[in-house]
Amino acid sequence: MGTLITVALLLAFIIFCVFMAVKSSKSIKAKRLIHLRKMEELNAKEHGLLKHVVGLPLPENVICEVYYREDKITIEGGGSIFNLSFSKINDMVLTTDVEIQKAYVSSAGGAVAGGMIFGPLGAIVGGRSKQKETKTITNFLVITYRKEDELEYISLDVTNNFTANKMVKLFKQRPQIQMSEVNL
Repeated sequence: MGTLITVALLLAFIIFCVFMAVKSSKSIKAKRLIHLRKMEELNAKEHGLLKHVVGLPLPENVICEVYYREDKITIEGGGSIFNLSFSKINDMVLTTDVEIQKAYVSSAGGAVAGGMIFGPLGAIVGGRSKQKETKTITNFLVITYRKEDELEYISLDVTNNFTANKMVKLFKQRPQIQMSEVNL
């Protein structure tokens, strides 16, 4: 009798897992279809979900949908839509920020082992602080544009996002517009 219950529970679990996988797959396909329709509607060449850092009237780290369109960049985030015409964009580049954090850690296990083998001096040597270094690399898409005769910047966090590379490549392939003079 116990074996029959175990088999029934296992079968129910397998059916539940298959049901959830199918449901998830349908949800992903539906989202992909909505995304493709939006890309087609906007005549967008590229699309990416990027985190806002600075430059728009949005809080930091708001996820924005960025569309690279034929004549402009459209950024949707925080309930607002921002359109930036290519005629106003001076440059679009990828930059990297490297943050190095140093921490000093001591080894309690090393202190105990050193103390057991070599006494107090061994405990001091075995438990001494060691420097641990952590390197964090953050990539940004920086769009420089002209707003009322002043240069402004929009910065988006594109770490682990390859769409930004495609957007910059598309921008660099555009015909260059005439340089303008800025008096500071």
